[in-house]
Amino acid sequence: MLYTRVSSQQQEVDGTSLDTQRARCEAFAAERDYQVIGVFTDTYTGAVRTGLIRHLTRDNPDGELIEPPELPDGERNATEFFLAHLAAERPITGLVSLEVGRDTQEILEAGLIAARAGHETSLPLDDRAN
Repeated sequence: MLYTRVSSQQQEVDGTSLDTQRARCEAFAAERDYQVIGVFTDTYTGAVRTGLIRHLTRDNPDGELIEPPELPDGERNATEFFLAHLAAERPITGLVSLEVGRDTQEILEAGLIAARAGHETSLPLDDRAN
């Protein structure tokens, strides 16, 4: 699932438009052999977010709104989840796993490099970007 978002009209003209983000996300996914099953786009609506999320599936690409249950202690955020699993000697899985974490770290690092340099940075990063 890809997520693209702009929070201002300026982003539509400064190289971070929804189309540009989608193309970069698709290229990133293709390079890692990830299957893209859909794209969720969010624009500068200014709307107040509720606890509802749209659950999309192959059988229902338009999705349905659902209210997710409150997360239990130890699973409310990545740090809490990671530390709880370490303390209980359970495997580190999901979004904080090595496989997912590596890609997430690269995306965050690219954003940091781009912010410091004042221009866009392409993924995947290579040694020259560091």
